[in-house]
Formats: sequence, structure tokens, C-alpha cells
Amino acid sequence: MKKIILLISLLSSYNLSAINLAVECNGCNASQSQQKAEQHASAIPRIGHIYLFNFTNHNLKKYFVYQEGLLDSNDGSQNLFEKQSEVLKKYGITEDQIIDMFAGSATQNNTDSETFAIIYEITPTSLEVEKFNGLDVVLDSLTESNLFRGNFPPDIINPTTGAPIGNGFGAYDIIGNTSLATALYNLSLDSWTTKIVTVLEYIQWASGALNIVNLDIDIKIAVTFPDGSKGMMGFNEYGDLEFDDSSFFDSDGNRVPESAGDTSGRTYFFSGGQESSGFGGFTRRLTMLGVGYGSSSGGGSCTFRCPAQGCILTCKVN
Repeated sequence: MKKIILLISLLSSYNLSAINLAVECNGCNASQSQQKAEQHASAIPRIGHIYLFNFTNHNLKKYFVYQEGLLDSNDGSQNLFEKQSEVLKKYGITEDQIIDMFAGSATQNNTDSETFAIIYEITPTSLEVEKFNGLDVVLDSLTESNLFRGNFPPDIINPTTGAPIGNGFGAYDIIGNTSLATALYNLSLDSWTTKIVTVLEYIQWASGALNIVNLDIDIKIAVTFPDGSKGMMGFNEYGDLEFDDSSFFDSDGNRVPESAGDTSGRTYFFSGGQESSGFGGFTRRLTMLGVGYGSSSGGGSCTFRCPAQGCILTCKVN
């Protein structure tokens, strides 16, 4: 299931700027869509829209939300209906829709004794539908686990050294190095890049045109590095791509530790032995985390032994 939750940043209830919210409603019928809109109406402090993304049925619904009690102050020069109508027309609501809205076609949610929200379904604009359809196509092309798959080719230039990253580059080089990860992603042109660009373009459009400022999107990119190690990239709440440090595994399947505590009681195997890039990368990581290691019981928290094939490194419980 594709999950998109567009989160809002609430403004003061006395600010007339429209606040928009978009939520997933996969497989929802008309009644369920209305209920979903009602559930989220309280998140809009004054006036705004709720967009319902139904990726299962490939359609977009749009609801206008109006907190009536927040606009009912009257200086006596206008009746309440005229005053409210003026405000609603500023947000594209037609006179016929306003009459329909107050005649009872809209749902009214009581939020307290003095205010209530009017939730009224309106037609999305052609541009909104176009953007939704574009995003829907991209998401529909993902695997069941919502994964893009990509590779970092060894000829990409490492912006830190100015040289190609090479065949030995991998998870141990990139974990914790956000700037390097971002730079290498920006340089990488692979089969998934066009789709990711499409998603990013949508995020930028939604942030600007729809006044939606934060994004939490459940899409991951499974990245394979030149040395055979792997990691996962995803979107953070601001729509930026970043690596998940808990997702790194080296080419032998060892999980790359995020912290010293991650090594507690664990055993690691390195098929290439003590001279392999995997063993070297892991021991560099231990040093970075302040974890001592050696070839005997007195060598630190982790000890290793290298029989005929490969090396086994065991860390004490701490």
C-alpha cells in the first residue's frame, strides 16, 4: 500500500491564510471519504482544503473546510450571511455553492459550543488532478514493498577526494556522512532517478501551490554500493532524501552498527579474512564508535579470530 501523509503547519486561528491538508484514503467510497475528511477537519484552524488521495481507486477528492464560528463577528453593517459569503468567495467558493453549503449539503462538525466546521466537497482543479495522476502513476510502478532499486557506479566522483569512489566504496564509507551521501545521490544517474525526480517535483509543487509545508512519504530506495554492501534511502518529513543509518549491511550481510551499543553480544563474519575491505571497514567503524578490538581476550570489547577461511569477530555483552 502506498502511503502519503502531507502534514500541515498550523497558523494562528486569526490568520485568514488557507491551510491545506492531504491524507491517504485508499479504497474509500463516498461515505468513507466524507468521514475521513471530517476526522481531519479540526486540524484546519480557520479555512482550508482537505485532499484525499485514493491510490487504490486512482482518484482525488477535495473538500473545502470552513470554521464558521471564527468568522461570525459582525459590526452591524452586514448580516452574517453576507459577511461570511464575502470571505468564502475569496477562496473560490461560488454563490451557488455558498447557498448549497448553508442549506445543509455540507457536513457540520461541532467542535465546541461556539464554533463548528463546515466540510463541503468541491471539484479539484485540472492541475491538481494532473499532478495527482502523475504521482499515482509513479507510485503504482513501485514494487509491493514500495522500493526503487539503484546502484552507485564506481566511476562517480567522490566530491571529498576528487577521485572516483571505486569498487571498494560502500556502506562503511557513507554511514553518518550525510553531506557525502547527498552529494553522491545528486551525482548518480540511474534507472530510478527519473521516478524520484517526478516525486520531488510533486513535493515542490504541493509545498508551493497547495501551501503544504511538510511531507512524510513512505517510499524507499534500496541502494547497492560498488563493494556489494547495501543501504536504504528515504524521504524525511521535509521531503529531502536521506540514508537510514539503521539499514546498512556490508557485502557479508553484517549489519553496520550505528552505535557502540549495537555491537553488544553480536558476532560478525568476514569471508575475505583480515585483509578484506569488509573487515577493514568494520574495524574502522569500531574505532569511530570508540569500541576497542583485538585478536585476544585482552584486546578490547570485541575480539577476532581468523581460521582457514574468513574471520569471526565477537563482541562482549555490555
